[in-house]
Amino acid sequence: MASRGRGLRVVAGELRGRRIEVATATRPTIDRLRAAIFDSLGAPPPARVLDCYAGSGALGIEALSRGAEHVRFVERDSRACAAIRANLRRLELEHCATVERGNVLRADLADGGPFGLVLADPPYADDPWIPLLERLAEPGVISPDGLVVAEFSARRVAPDPPPQWRVWKTRRHGDGAFAIYCRSSNGESDDD
Repeated sequence: MASRGRGLRVVAGELRGRRIEVATATRPTIDRLRAAIFDSLGAPPPARVLDCYAGSGALGIEALSRGAEHVRFVERDSRACAAIRANLRRLELEHCATVERGNVLRADLADGGPFGLVLADPPYADDPWIPLLERLAEPGVISPDGLVVAEFSARRVAPDPPPQWRVWKTRRHGDGAFAIYCRSSNGESDDD
């Protein structure tokens, strides 16, 4: 497994400060943006989390560190999958994670669901949002009160939510941004 620089560190929770190695094929979510994502959620992550376009696994590992019971990582790059597996082994998290190599848009996203939180961080040059958000809105993927976090380039606007969903929050940090989606009946918007 090749790594970029010295790797990342887990921002908070039980594994705070522990190192995460990064495969050279990925663009990991920087510490500040990861912290902002989980701080915006406002509570410990739900028990079951789906990490789409998992890359280094930093988002899913952060969820585990903060209290998630199980994370399913889906990533198409074999080097990135190897890095995720190595990180899970080193952090002794293999028992609470599943790593699947494959294309997110063709995977059975309901497998292991429903999920209370979905983390989606595709390469910034890609634009999978319409088909991805439609797939995530299918029955059995997300629990009724579940949330979707979409990370994208700060030079873009938040992807439009699928029918019956809305943008709950948006934030920008440096080159990255994220939007949190919920079903239309979940709370009030606090976009900024």
